Amino acid sequence: MKNVTLIYPSRDQMAGTVWDFRHLLRMLKDKARVIVLMTLVCVGLAAAYLFTAPRIYSSRAVIFVEQRDKKVVNIEAIDSEDLEAMEVMKTVEQSLGTDEMMLAVIKANHLGDLPEYGGGDASKPVTDDQLIKALTKRISIKVRRGTRLIDIVAKSKDPRLAQAIAQSFVDQYLQLDMNQRSGTSSMANTFLIREADSLKAKLEDSEHMLQTYREEHNALSLQDSQNIVVDSLKDINVRLNEARANRIKLEADLNQYKLIGNRDPKALLAIPSIATSSLVLDAQNAVNAQRGEIADLSRRYRAEHPKYIQAQSRLAQLEDDYNKTIISVAGGVQTAYQSALENEAKLEEALKQQEQASSDLNKIAIPYNVLVHNVDGDRDLYQSILNRLKETDVTKLIETAPIRLIESPRVTTKPVSPKVPLVLFISVFFGLGSGVGICLLLHSMDTSVRSVEEAEQTFNLPVIAAVPRLKKNKAPGIWKGMPMVSEPYSVTAEAFRSLRTVLELKDVTDRQVLLVTSAIPDEGKTFCSTNTAVSLAQQGYRTLIIDTDLRNPSVAGALHCPAGKPGLSDYLAGTCTLVQSIQSGEINSLSIMAAGSGARNPSELLSSDKLARLFNDLANAGYERIILDSAPVNAVSDALHLVKYATSTCLVVRAGYTPARASQRALAALVGARVLDAGIVLNCLPTMRYYTYGTTEAYGKPAGATA
Repeated sequence: MKNVTLIYPSRDQMAGTVWDFRHLLRMLKDKARVIVLMTLVCVGLAAAYLFTAPRIYSSRAVIFVEQRDKKVVNIEAIDSEDLEAMEVMKTVEQSLGTDEMMLAVIKANHLGDLPEYGGGDASKPVTDDQLIKALTKRISIKVRRGTRLIDIVAKSKDPRLAQAIAQSFVDQYLQLDMNQRSGTSSMANTFLIREADSLKAKLEDSEHMLQTYREEHNALSLQDSQNIVVDSLKDINVRLNEARANRIKLEADLNQYKLIGNRDPKALLAIPSIATSSLVLDAQNAVNAQRGEIADLSRRYRAEHPKYIQAQSRLAQLEDDYNKTIISVAGGVQTAYQSALENEAKLEEALKQQEQASSDLNKIAIPYNVLVHNVDGDRDLYQSILNRLKETDVTKLIETAPIRLIESPRVTTKPVSPKVPLVLFISVFFGLGSGVGICLLLHSMDTSVRSVEEAEQTFNLPVIAAVPRLKKNKAPGIWKGMPMVSEPYSVTAEAFRSLRTVLELKDVTDRQVLLVTSAIPDEGKTFCSTNTAVSLAQQGYRTLIIDTDLRNPSVAGALHCPAGKPGLSDYLAGTCTLVQSIQSGEINSLSIMAAGSGARNPSELLSSDKLARLFNDLANAGYERIILDSAPVNAVSDALHLVKYATSTCLVVRAGYTPARASQRALAALVGARVLDAGIVLNCLPTMRYYTYGTTEAYGKPAGATA
């Protein structure tokens, strides 16, 4: 036990992984069954493969590529291959693997009729591509590095067929080479014909380019296009001059309008474009007509007559409309000027485009002449090759093939596939590797602590007790799960005695309050608290265990106390006295305060002042050791209310179960509640990791000992 100094573990520690060699060996030893199982599975699969896989045989032919110089009469440097060059060796190698060679070998050996190559079924004929693909998988043609030797290796389920295929590649290559060299007398002619065809194609391309250029640039009527452009330039010049004159006229009217303004409409009539406007003239005619009508009415009526007054009013309206029309037309001078300005700009742009078109036509003529010269040059060169072709003198010497067979293929008796030792070795290696990988994966995914060293390194707290896992059916009877009663000489009971000793060494006062809690449920806190209480009682201390887990009480059931008795919740609620809430169990010196009747507000009860009064009453009652079995810290906050009353706190951590991060959160909460002393009880530790003096099984009852 020590004061809590909480540190957070490293990334590997939080993942539940402490990567040291001894730890890994121990982990692999624990999971040896997984490794053995994966190895057996892989070996079994390998054995099944070896049992079902067909036996493949191979046969090899070795050829030597000789150096030969081709001779051509009266042809200068038409062919000067050097068969010693690596490129030529590669050429021969690739020639042996051409589709033509493959088909020749297939036909020579009737491979299309064999089931190995997909044949034998008349309803599903095999195509040449399928046969070539199948043969390519079964043939290997490679040049030996630094030599002029080529290995031809054929593989097949039938060793005789493998030998025949390897021999056929040599034979068919010699036959094809002989057929090719039988026409070597026409090689020069062929070369010149090929050159003539190339030049002919080049000439056609040149003529096509010339024709395409003519069509794309309309070069067929280049002179007409130039004439059209010249005429267009003249027309645009005329229209541009007219537009410029109109713009100048409107600009003068606009300047005059800006000087006069809209204050005197009659003065605006001095501007020609306004005075001659049809709208202004119509408005003026309407005013004059109304004035004439008023003159007629003045001769018949007086000025007070309604008709005369109405006519005067009509005249005033027409004069007002006349003035507004003048102003409106005057305002349109600006718009007309802008339109004239834009028209002038468009014509100027069109003039520039026509000038550019004229320049482009001049540029077209330059590449056009170049293309014409190219066509003439290609035609002359093509004609010269045709003339040379008629004068060619071909070779008279027929050469032999440039290869020689130096090792004939033979029939082998030992299959090359499958390779039994290699397959078995790979299966064992893969089985071991996959088993170890699975173990490491499971180990890295396990975020719990699995040993005392891990717990102390992860939580930076001492492990004050390492409780081994209780074996099933090891403690029969009503005290099953209570090794301190049913198995007092077991290693589990000895662990609780060690915990008792640590508590005694830590706190030598007359009264000690021990809080037992956990981070999450199912970690065995009640198991640890009840057995610790029994161990203290067996030592002679007057011990009281209080079930403060009011939500899920289990102490009474573990110690076989009668149900329905008052307990902690009843005392805190004030419905019973301290004496009524405490029961005497079957263990001497051990008293039990059960959780009592159900509490609707456990957290409020545990945080009330009555809890402090309880501990004062217990001190007066003379209890030397008090064990508090509390609810999990991360589940509810009940345990945090009890921290201030405890002289020591034990956090139960279930080995291989509790995530390290959950325990870290619980410790952080306890630190926030200002826990005084804290330690770790590592529960359910595998017995192989729990080292004791003697056997790891339950001790037998020593001689002279009494229960």
